Amino acid sequence: MKSVYDWCGHFHRQIQRTDECFGNASTTEFSPDIKHLVEEIDVINERNHKILHGTEKVLKRNPGLTTHEYIYQKKEKKGSTRTNALIQLGNEMIFAGRQFGEATTYGKCLLSAGRCQEELGHEELRYVTQVAMVFLTPLRRFMETDLKQALKERRALTSSRLELDYARQRQKKAKTPDKQVQVWTCQFRIGLQPTRTFLGRRPSPK
Repeated sequence: MKSVYDWCGHFHRQIQRTDECFGNASTTEFSPDIKHLVEEIDVINERNHKILHGTEKVLKRNPGLTTHEYIYQKKEKKGSTRTNALIQLGNEMIFAGRQFGEATTYGKCLLSAGRCQEELGHEELRYVTQVAMVFLTPLRRFMETDLKQALKERRALTSSRLELDYARQRQKKAKTPDKQVQVWTCQFRIGLQPTRTFLGRRPSPK
């Protein structure tokens, strides 16, 4: 029964959205403070998603590993096989240098360059780990908790507004009182205060 109710509600909201897009329906306007908070939470969501994915893209240099495998390892364990392109190149140079012989100029150069490459690779891994621990992990936690809840509040308020306007349109066409208008007016008003309170906190990563 609940799924049927949910489907009907979704159907009503889509009809209302479509009518509003074509200018065939009136819209209940949010008060200026609620409108500002709703717009602000959208900006926070969009910008943080871009920062998160942009940072992950910069840090992930090894296409053979998933983002979580490469970036979100908290600490390197003893004997870890974690690697990257710089370390791999360094290993190849050192291996080749030993084969050519340290006594040869080329072999000596390869060994020296290989060790430098390895050190650069390990520094990169330490950098990635540090950024993940102090920046990306708290940001992702914030987006999956506080920001997710704020977006849920925003969607719930928008849904009740659409249901209210749909009921009003139906009452207007029927030219008879509709109890659903009273129900959704009450729901919309009830939803305003918790939305104002929650969104007003301006959630941000800790």
